[in-house]
Order: sequence, then structure tokens, then C-alpha cells
Amino acid sequence: QDQVDNIWRPLTAMIRFKDSPLRSLLLPREEFIRVVGENPDDPELDRIDAVTSAATSRLGNPISDFVQDETGIYTTRNGMVQTAETMRRGAAGMQGRGITTTNPWDPAEESTAQRAYEADMPDVFTYYSPPPPALSFKDRRQRRKILEHNYAGITHTNVDAILAECEELMLTNSAGAERFFGNRVRQTAGAWIGADVWDAAWAGHDEVA
Repeated sequence: QDQVDNIWRPLTAMIRFKDSPLRSLLLPREEFIRVVGENPDDPELDRIDAVTSAATSRLGNPISDFVQDETGIYTTRNGMVQTAETMRRGAAGMQGRGITTTNPWDPAEESTAQRAYEADMPDVFTYYSPPPPALSFKDRRQRRKILEHNYAGITHTNVDAILAECEELMLTNSAGAERFFGNRVRQTAGAWIGADVWDAAWAGHDEVA
């Protein structure tokens, strides 16, 4: 629910803003937002719903568009992989579209984001701009260069503020710091073997059938 609110709260705030052109088009309700006058034959089709992991009951529900936020933490364990698939099926039945946003994922969790990225489907646009691989997130000077790459053009924060947060996180959760701020796919700290070591070991070898 908290994750849904990350998108829901800004949306309702934009609608309620006194000079917003959305005020005459969208009507916020307690659990959904009504779209005004789009489908007079069936107004129940014209709504924006907040959807959580309880969405399995919505199987077959037709939707024309969806937004899934932080799909890097949509896992089988928390039920969100099934939620994401349910929403996609509903959109497919309506020739709908969707968009997902996420920080890099933990490759040990097989999240929705990881599955979509590795599938590399030709009809799905994927944008991911990781920092130069030669830069080390463990080195403070190189960490700044990584953050300058990741936050280029961002005006609501600055690199110094992110660096300060990273300093503490590196003591207890270095993999998490590198995922969320370094924009790199990293396993949870304590994984049996690092992905770079594993990839290097298999480099140049054919996959075993």
C-alpha cells in the first residue's frame, strides 16, 4: 500500500491543485479516481484504481493502461509478481499499454524487473543507463563520479547529499547502496559468490545443456 501511495499521492495532489486542468477531468474518490465523461455507456470502465498485492481477485478485469512502480521488489514471496502478471493480462485483453519504473534489482530474488529485463522482448522499450563499469563504488572518489553520472540533470537533490547517505550505508549495506544509488544490479551482501566473479568464470564457455 505504501508503495502504491508513492504514485497515488502525487497524482491526487496534481488533480486538486487550484489551477490544475485535471480538476475538471478527474474526480478523486476514496479508493479510485473517476474519469469524467469518457464512456457514458459504462462509467465503471472510466476509472483509475490503486492496486496492491490483493489484485488476484481482479483477474480478467479489463484495463487500458497501468503503471507499476519499483518492480525490482516485485517478488514471488511478497505476491507482487502475480499482481504484475494479472495487470498485464488485463491490459493485453484490451490492447492496452503499461510502464514500469524501478531501481536495479537483487538478482537473487528473480523480481518482475529482472524477468522483464532479461527477456529483452522486441516490443518492449527498456531504458537503463548504468555508470561506467570500470568505476568502483567502494572508492570514494570514483563513487562521486558514478553518482555524477547517475544524477546528471537532476535538480531536486545533489551529489553531496547522496554521498553522505552512501557513507553510512556502505558500512552496513554496501550492496543496497550500490543498487539504489550506484544504479547497478547487485546481490544482497553475504551472497555465496559475486556476479562479476561468476560471469568471469563462465566467460568464453558454452552453456551446459
